[in-house]
Amino acid sequence: MMFAFGARTDRPSLDARPIRMNKKPIQIENDVPLSGLSTFKAGGSASHFFRIKNKEEIKSAVNFAKEQDLPIFVLGEGSNVLFSDDAFSGLVIKLENKGIRVSKEAKKQKSEEGKTEDKRKEKKILITAESGETWDKFVVWTLGKGFYGLENLSGIPGTVGGAPIQNIGAYGKEVKDFIESVEIFDTEALRSKILSNIDCKFSYRDSIFKRRENKNLIVTAVTFKLSSLPSVMIVYKDLKEYFKGKNSLPTPQEVRDAVLSVRAKKFPNLKTHGTAGSFFKNIICDEADAGTFLKSYPDLPAYPYGNDKVKISTAYILDKICALKDFRIGDVGLFASQPLVVVNYGNATSKEIKDFISKVKKIVKEKTGLELQEEVVLV
Repeated sequence: MMFAFGARTDRPSLDARPIRMNKKPIQIENDVPLSGLSTFKAGGSASHFFRIKNKEEIKSAVNFAKEQDLPIFVLGEGSNVLFSDDAFSGLVIKLENKGIRVSKEAKKQKSEEGKTEDKRKEKKILITAESGETWDKFVVWTLGKGFYGLENLSGIPGTVGGAPIQNIGAYGKEVKDFIESVEIFDTEALRSKILSNIDCKFSYRDSIFKRRENKNLIVTAVTFKLSSLPSVMIVYKDLKEYFKGKNSLPTPQEVRDAVLSVRAKKFPNLKTHGTAGSFFKNIICDEADAGTFLKSYPDLPAYPYGNDKVKISTAYILDKICALKDFRIGDVGLFASQPLVVVNYGNATSKEIKDFISKVKKIVKEKTGLELQEEVVLV
C-alpha cells in the first residue's frame, strides 16, 4: 500500500533522533535505501523513514512531516511499486501494524444427538485485519478458521492494507466482493474514520485511494465479510484445467493449493528475480470492441465484466498478437511464462525498467491501437 502527498522534494536530511509528537516519541531514520524494500529491487533512497508498529503512531509521523514540510509516501511490502532512481526527499511511512479480530462469528449448529452437523446454514463472519498484516498469511488464517471466500486470492504478494487500494483480484474474484468497510486515517483532518464498501468506489484494479484528491487517506485496517460455508469458484481456464477429471467440487483448501501451483508456474520467484507481478492491467472494453477482436482472434480469452463491458486478456495480446513473450532488453524483460510480468533479471535501474515499459506500450499501440495501463505504481 503506498501513496504520496505534498510537493516539496528539496528538504535537507535531518539526523536520526527521537522526535516527540503527541507525547509519543518516534524514531526517524535517514537515507534509507528503497530498493531492498521493493520487490522490483530498484530505486533510490528515502531521506526520512519511519516504521509504524501501531496506529497511534501514524498521527505523530504525519505531524512530523507537516512540521518539516515533507511529502509522505506510505509503503506496505513494496510489491506494487517501482521507485525512481532519484532519492525521495520526504517521509516514507512503512506500515507494520499487526492484528486480526473476529467481530461476528458463526456458531456451529448441533444435531439432536449433540453432534456437530456437517450441513450448516450459511452465516457471515466479519473479520478485521490491520493494514500491516501480510495478505497471504491472512488468507491462510481465514481458511484455518473455516472462514471462506478469499482462497482464489492466495499467493498475491503485499499487505492487507494494499488490498482495497488496488482492489486486488485473481482467478475470477476481486477483493471488493468481500470488503465490508475500510478504516482510514485522514492526514488533513488528523483523525480516523470508517468508509463503507460503497464509499470506496471499487472498480477494476481501482478505488478512491488511487486518486490524487484522496492521497490524504491512509488505510489502517480492513473489515471483511466471509462465509461459514465454502462456495468455490473454478471458472477460470487454469483452474478448470487443474481440476479436470475431478468428480466433485474441490474444497477451498484445494482451490488455494491449485492457485499457488498455477502461480508458481506463471510468476518468477521473488527471491531470485525483481518483479512486481502482473505489471499491466487486462483491458476492459465495450462489447462491440471486444467482438471485433474476437472475430480476428476467436481464441482470445474474454470475460464479461459488469453490465455491458468485457475484460480481454492483455497477456494474449502481448504474446499472440504482438509476439512479445520473453521480449528482453538488457536486464529487463517480459517473463516467458507470463508476459504480463516485467522482470528485473539483474541490476536494472528504474529508468531502464521504465524505458522498457514505454517500448512495450508503443509496440502494442502500433499493432493493435490499444493503450496499455499499468497496475504498478510508478514513483
